[in-house]
Amino acid sequence: MDAVRAIAMLLGIVLHACISYKLTPRPSWPTDDIVHSIFYDYLYSFIHSFRMQLFFLVAGFFARFLYLKIGRRAFIRHRLKRIALPFLLGLVIIVPLTMLPFIYYKYKLVNPGDTFFQSFGFLEKNIVRWHGMAHLWFLYYLLIFYVLMILLIMIDNKVGIGKKIIQLIYSKVLIFPRNLTLLLLVVAVFSISSCIVELPIRSYTGFKPDLALWAYYLFFFTLGYIIHKYYLTQLEVFKKNAVLYVLIGILIVPFIDRLYQIQQIDHSFRTFILIRLLFSVQSITLVFGFLGLAIRFLSSENHMLRYISDASYWMYLIHLPLLVSAQLLLIKSPVPPTFRFLVVNFVGIGIPLLTYELFVRYTVIGKLLNGPRTRKVSKKRTFPKSKLMHFFDGKRRLDLQKRT
Repeated sequence: MDAVRAIAMLLGIVLHACISYKLTPRPSWPTDDIVHSIFYDYLYSFIHSFRMQLFFLVAGFFARFLYLKIGRRAFIRHRLKRIALPFLLGLVIIVPLTMLPFIYYKYKLVNPGDTFFQSFGFLEKNIVRWHGMAHLWFLYYLLIFYVLMILLIMIDNKVGIGKKIIQLIYSKVLIFPRNLTLLLLVVAVFSISSCIVELPIRSYTGFKPDLALWAYYLFFFTLGYIIHKYYLTQLEVFKKNAVLYVLIGILIVPFIDRLYQIQQIDHSFRTFILIRLLFSVQSITLVFGFLGLAIRFLSSENHMLRYISDASYWMYLIHLPLLVSAQLLLIKSPVPPTFRFLVVNFVGIGIPLLTYELFVRYTVIGKLLNGPRTRKVSKKRTFPKSKLMHFFDGKRRLDLQKRT
């Protein structure tokens, strides 16, 4: 499950790498006029339809695991250290660095002939403004969900009604791998997504509550909590039909991407319903499809996966300013258009991974993000003594006996 969380974070880097090269890029994002392909729209739509949902499901799974393992007070201290503190430091350090290439791109649109040094005044004036939480919004949501989880557990311990309700839901509804269960989950996601003004879901980076988004991601967080509570010893059930679910989610991509474009001019109720229906089916099938594939292929102990899981948190925190800067620099570069997407991914993944190994893993930053890690001490290799060495050892012992 820890590998699933890491994969969800790394897919976020690939997702951000797609934006510059989509047919319909974001207005504020650096846009490469030479490289545009529907492939990047499809890849973006595919990753965006399940990545954060899967992340919050795994987060809910581990939240209950950690709470039971260390208790309420230790859980609160642990989450403040690993989530709240990096979030606050990130708002002060990482977010301004993240916004720097975006602000510079905005300046270049108005003043294309100016150099970077001529833009200092504009950058200095705008970098100190509040630009939201950028890509750190998920930490803010996690903190809210942890608070809600603790409050509900405390209420449940006093009243006891929560156990009866969850037990009823588990015994009558959440019976995996029954297809009816997935159908009911699709209905639940459809109901929540109907409260969202426009799909696909756009990341909301402000502190002001967006109840529809909170409810949507809280739904998956709660699913993870329930899976840990009732399916911890039988996670193998999720492997059934996992490949089929992933294929269904992939096949929906071109249809729903086309509907996203149609909704810009067609605001009919039919389009509204159809988009949310396909969106709900795609989200549920891909989340549980990839969950099943991960349980099938990533359950065994693997040192490389363990390392990537540790590094992924740091990589996701710092990747965006590096990645967007690379996209910006490549716009008028001699790099062939075919390779620009690969270069951007290399910068967004390779440099953060290198900095993790050199400056984070065994430092106070790594201890803050993942707990202490100790370097492996390489053992000196010993070679068996040859017959000649045994001869000299015996001769040395004889000489020593003669002297004594």
